[in-house]
Amino acid sequence: MKQYFLPILIFISSFCCAQVPGYMGLKFSVNYDLGLLPPQVVARTGTIPMLYHNVSVDYVVSRKMSVGVKYGFMTYNAPPENQQFGSGYSSGYTDYNPNNYKGRYTQNTIAILGKSFFTDRGFIAPIGRYISYGLYFQHVVDNSATTFAGGNIAQDTRTAPTGFKGTAEYGGIIFGVGRNFVVANRILIDFGGNLSIPLGYVIDQQNERETVYRDLVLRNLAQIYVGLGVLAF
Repeated sequence: MKQYFLPILIFISSFCCAQVPGYMGLKFSVNYDLGLLPPQVVARTGTIPMLYHNVSVDYVVSRKMSVGVKYGFMTYNAPPENQQFGSGYSSGYTDYNPNNYKGRYTQNTIAILGKSFFTDRGFIAPIGRYISYGLYFQHVVDNSATTFAGGNIAQDTRTAPTGFKGTAEYGGIIFGVGRNFVVANRILIDFGGNLSIPLGYVIDQQNERETVYRDLVLRNLAQIYVGLGVLAF
């Protein structure tokens, strides 16, 4: 009987002290979220949804709150918005086809986010429904921007629109809602949506700079996402 005592004791100890979410120092999680937004929702051109790749690290502050840092990347190959070709194009000036000015839009985003959970489930690592909020900053390279007499070719149909490579940096506030689950004590499944609200900017289109900023703001107004993560350490 003695030879079975130690294995039985080890088994019982490991069962009682298993690493449930948040215990044993598991306060950091690493997450990947895939966000998407059909461009037509925000009056952008393109036939497939825009995809946002987000990687974040979160730290548990309490049973109802976590804070973290998120990095996001999105790239999309599409022609400029039809509005840049104005009423002249839509009225029959078919010499100007937006598909002839197709280019790649690429952005990098960094954000600081907090999550507040509705309940204190999940021991120390919070799980369940939550609201998210924070600040973000973006850098964008827009190769599909065009300009024509202030960004609208309808103002002069004698000159072809000119494509240019534009860059922009901007920031704002993020608000969102979501829900997460913990599977097998370590795996996180997350889904939700968020809105990005730019600070101090009125969408306009009067010159090259504002044309790029308009694209940046509209391509980031909202996204829905589903993600997978792990309670890492």
